[in-house]
Amino acid sequence: MKPNTKFFGKKEVRFLNTAIPLIGGVQKLARDGIQSDLHDAIIDRDGNALIAHLAWDGQKDKLVLATESKEGIKTIGDEVASVVLSTPAVALEKTSGKVWVFWGTTSKDTTVNIMARSS
Repeated sequence: MKPNTKFFGKKEVRFLNTAIPLIGGVQKLARDGIQSDLHDAIIDRDGNALIAHLAWDGQKDKLVLATESKEGIKTIGDEVASVVLSTPAVALEKTSGKVWVFWGTTSKDTTVNIMARSS
């Protein structure tokens, strides 16, 4: 059985917001020799960006948490996790202000484990 699909052809599809205005300057997350991928970001209670992302150093992926500062974006502490990781997610707990980072790891038997860590 063939799935039902709808072909839009050359029909114009309008989007509500075509541009998002940026506030402040753009800061570089990357560092020399480190590949940075799969970012997620939130704003903490003090108005600073918190960014969870994977950093590849040529040997392994590391999940790291970074924040903005006057000097630019800086990593907070050591790595959150390492090994085979999926796209991280970061959340702020409303009542306590705790920061939570969520990610997935893959076991040797291909089981995916959902992991979480809070500040």
